[in-house]
Amino acid sequence: MHRAHGRARCRLVPGAFGPRVLGGDANGARVALVATGALLLGGDNVVIEVEVGAGAWLEIVETAGTVAYDAAGRASSWTVRARLGAGASLV
Repeated sequence: MHRAHGRARCRLVPGAFGPRVLGGDANGARVALVATGALLLGGDNVVIEVEVGAGAWLEIVETAGTVAYDAAGRASSWTVRARLGAGASLV
């Protein structure tokens, strides 16, 4: 999420989640993460990378409620990497 020319610019890359813009304004957006398949399964390593530029805001919601399934002893992980510019907000 970055601000450019009076508009919020979102670059959404699908993967384990299909991100969907729910709304926003000139400074940011509300984005839903919709699972594209069952997760977390044994062996899953989900990584979400978020970047919010200077002065922009981003709210992320997960609309379906992710379930961690019985993994029969196999590990799974969920990692979020966030980078925020000066004055940015991530909710």
